[in-house]
Amino acid sequence: MTAVRSLIFLSLYFALFLKLFKANDQCREGKCQTYSLDIYGDAVENFELIGHVFHQFATKNPIHCHSLCVDDCRCLSFNYKENNEKNVCDLNDASDFTDPSSIKHSPGSRYYNLRRAFSGQKCSRSNQLTTDKTFCAENSMQLNVSFASEVTVNNQETHLREVFYGTLIFPQSSMICIGLRIGGNVLALQNGGQNYFLIISCSTSDSYAQMCCKRYHIIFSTFSLKINHSVMPCDGEVTCINGCCKNNPCQNGGTCTEICEPTSVRYNCSCPAKFIGRHCEFERKSCQAYKAAGERKSGLYTIIDDSERVFKVFCDFDSEPKFAWNLIQSFKFSNNDNFKGVIFSDYNDADATSGDQPNWHAYLIRPAYLAWLGAQSTHWRATCRYDTDGVVYTDYMRTSLADCNILTMQKEYGTCFQFEFINIRGHECFNCTVPLWNEKDAYSLHTDTHIKNCEFDGKTGSVHREDNFGHYVRYNSLHRCSSGSDSTTQFWLGGK
Repeated sequence: MTAVRSLIFLSLYFALFLKLFKANDQCREGKCQTYSLDIYGDAVENFELIGHVFHQFATKNPIHCHSLCVDDCRCLSFNYKENNEKNVCDLNDASDFTDPSSIKHSPGSRYYNLRRAFSGQKCSRSNQLTTDKTFCAENSMQLNVSFASEVTVNNQETHLREVFYGTLIFPQSSMICIGLRIGGNVLALQNGGQNYFLIISCSTSDSYAQMCCKRYHIIFSTFSLKINHSVMPCDGEVTCINGCCKNNPCQNGGTCTEICEPTSVRYNCSCPAKFIGRHCEFERKSCQAYKAAGERKSGLYTIIDDSERVFKVFCDFDSEPKFAWNLIQSFKFSNNDNFKGVIFSDYNDADATSGDQPNWHAYLIRPAYLAWLGAQSTHWRATCRYDTDGVVYTDYMRTSLADCNILTMQKEYGTCFQFEFINIRGHECFNCTVPLWNEKDAYSLHTDTHIKNCEFDGKTGSVHREDNFGHYVRYNSLHRCSSGSDSTTQFWLGGK
């Protein structure tokens, strides 16, 4: 049995040796990225990165999983899980460096960063270069660390900036600290000829590790730093070769750039103006396209339609799961008269208040832009006071364009339309019919809760002929859209 285990162990490390040999061979060809793996030292036990898995494999062992990650340039880290049926390898397109909040406790899992280093030198306008360093820790501590280094030589003064990660092996007398994974920053660098003294801060969120950091708050190490003073500043940008752009993963004319930063992505696509996304795979057609491309921060975004018209839209990405919303109208209650009688199916640029400048107080998008966004959308909704409160589901309504198309709606007087959800002053219903009023030069789009001729019943607590979500000839101060002169009403187009 011992012989079999030894054979398995040797085979695993032989596979890793072949991978490292291949990486080193690439370096001789000018491809300067190398990879390393410490099966036990690099593992973060009982944790995994959540929400970034782009491929899952049944795998033989951590080395096989590491090899799969190395071979796919999207991969920045991997999760490895063993069970009786199969070993699972999750490749992640992020890491605890790019998204620290995604690291979660997961019993039985192991999390690994893809540890990368660059053996070649790079130059830049600031005369920076990457060097290899050998560390010898004092006080019987062994420091195994992968560094992203920038060394700047100015007037015979040497400064070092580091971002590092790895494993600290503390003295055997401190058993709880053995195998502690840390991250930190260089606090100081003291020049001692060719030898330098590195002072490192220890930082971690793990409760056990915090105790270790407190005990060994500052670590003094010595190291040998070799600097090639013949390296001159580059005239252009920093360049590196890691092979990720060899087959150009960028689409639609995007330009691929390989990235040397060991804690960042391995390549980046610079997209033509009309395209967005990790690989320039999405056009800037709508807020839905931006969300599909990975945008999560709501705000103003540039839209380009098929006629090459460029305009700004406010996008809401995070108020409703899976949905993205394009703002098409917003106005303060005190500006209501400017929008009375204007309907979405029939207005012109003269009616489009601030049509190119989305704002909350007085805005109606230009009709050509509305038609374009409508073609990209499946739903519409109305909200109250989004600018101050975000989306609140009291005084809110949403339906599909298939059930109620406000872009083609002409004259409607209390007609019942199917809605997915509506809430007015706390009265709500799901998948029910709601009356709408809409007529050019007479009624801007709204509902009236005083009249119950459809399934929705908001009559209790209403005022006589109460207008909601627009028009506001008669209004109720308990309705959030009409609760004060600064209260706002919004209409949106969107979809999943």
